[in-house]
Amino acid sequence: MTIEFDKILISSCETYHCYEGNPLYNNRFTAVLKFANIGLAAVKDNSGAYHIQINGKPAYKLRFDKSYGFYCNRAAVSIDDEYFHIDINGKRIYKTSYEWVGNYQENLCVVRKKDQYYHIDINGDPVYKERYDYVGDFKDGIAVVYKSNSATHINNKGEYIHNQWFKQLDIYHKGYARAEEISGWLHIDKTGNPLYESRYKNVEHFYNDLARVETFDGNIFQINIKDQIIHRLNKEDIRVSEAQLSSDMVDFWKIFIINAAIKLNIFEYLPSTTDGLVKNLKVPKDNLIR
Repeated sequence: MTIEFDKILISSCETYHCYEGNPLYNNRFTAVLKFANIGLAAVKDNSGAYHIQINGKPAYKLRFDKSYGFYCNRAAVSIDDEYFHIDINGKRIYKTSYEWVGNYQENLCVVRKKDQYYHIDINGDPVYKERYDYVGDFKDGIAVVYKSNSATHINNKGEYIHNQWFKQLDIYHKGYARAEEISGWLHIDKTGNPLYESRYKNVEHFYNDLARVETFDGNIFQINIKDQIIHRLNKEDIRVSEAQLSSDMVDFWKIFIINAAIKLNIFEYLPSTTDGLVKNLKVPKDNLIR
């Protein structure tokens, strides 16, 4: 029987894998992760952390403290808080150990050493000399890097894409990236330039030409790349806000009028006529008539 790896599921107790509603094997583990498309899955039992084949048997003899899924035929593992990558046979790819490693994406991987982040290639060699406060995964040959509380984009050679720096930054999605300046969130193009002048409390990626955005006063819209509002998403909430604002304004004027009446000692002369109040308060009659 041919097994389709994407149809292998993790059991509800997360101690084994299922296929078409049945256990894939007889073994039971302390914990399991998803099967990679090469037919290996990270598991853990009393012997340690390692990888198994679809029959539930170990892929190799070695054991680790932690093991993670395979990406680009490489898996992250750790021993005594030292992280590195192994191949499908459990063999170590490179000699260097790191404080932490990510998963390979596009044959490049995030690593941390001496509290500095950078990328290594498929053989474990650094891609560039620069070191950053943080770096993200590559997508379509571009990654986000942070330095001195600012973020920009680099290519897979470590070169700056646009050398525009932002407070926060996201990866490119369909040609545009989410970015945050001091004044708020926006979208930028591949040159690092804003698509529009507006700034928002939050923005999402563009999806089929539209992006969900939230304004600082709580309005939620879908906009296009020209910042034109195409659809309002929280109409009912806005009506409630307008009603609440109207109620608050009425309450304000009630309090204002009562306060003014107290200062003018109006209550001492009530009940009274308008002419009586004019005489006692010594104010123009027009000021007492609504």
